[in-house]
Amino acid sequence: MKIDKYFVLYATGLILFVFLLSFYFALSEVDQRLSQKIDDLQKKNIKITDIERKLNRLIDFIEKKNIKIYKEEESLQLILSKADNFIKLYDASIKDDIKKEDGYYSILLGFDYYPNTPEDLFSLLLNLKDEVSPIVMIKKFRIENLNEGTKVYLEVQLIQPFLKGK
Repeated sequence: MKIDKYFVLYATGLILFVFLLSFYFALSEVDQRLSQKIDDLQKKNIKITDIERKLNRLIDFIEKKNIKIYKEEESLQLILSKADNFIKLYDASIKDDIKKEDGYYSILLGFDYYPNTPEDLFSLLLNLKDEVSPIVMIKKFRIENLNEGTKVYLEVQLIQPFLKGK
């Protein structure tokens, strides 16, 4: 039995075609996966670039405002000292104990304030607003007009952030 040369050539070509076609599909699949990975990396790069930009703006803001970055222990001492000052200055009482949250300490204080003039009240509020360390947030504000004068009740939360791991 004699095998025709053309048949061998045809069979070899067919086998080579099937092999190359399989190789093409395999490479096509690899190319598709790599393209997807490249797209994912580009998206992550955009997010990282955005985070870096925000971080740089935050660093610039911190430097411009001359804000000190506190370690955890320093932060605790600062908030305790400030709370003690509030207690002494305004006869404040502790409404909620000091809490350690994710990256900051906080304490809630309440006190009555008797301003002599409306300007005294505005001055107090502006001073509280301008506090940088710790941050002062007014949680409750109540004004009562009494026969003796005006009574203002304030509950303020002192918040002192700290840098973890330092």
